[in-house]
Amino acid sequence: MRKFRFGFKMIKFHTHYGSKATMEAYGISKATIFRWKKRYKDSNYEAEALMDESGVPKVVRRREVPKEIEDFIIRYRQEHLRSW
Repeated sequence: MRKFRFGFKMIKFHTHYGSKATMEAYGISKATIFRWKKRYKDSNYEAEALMDESGVPKVVRRREVPKEIEDFIIRYRQEHLRSW
């Protein structure tokens, strides 16, 4: 919700005062201003476009370790339990 308010206020401020004033007032780059404005415009000016996006990666690479190596590591740790 916090990001939504920020984005909406920033866009409104930018409309009235321009890029330079917005950059100084909000401490953001010109690219950030236009990225938020494009996101808002591309959504047909829907407020939901300014809501927080999920920080969860869309694709997560699964770790694939060959079974032999996994078995070796488990055996090694069991044999050398306190030698670290």
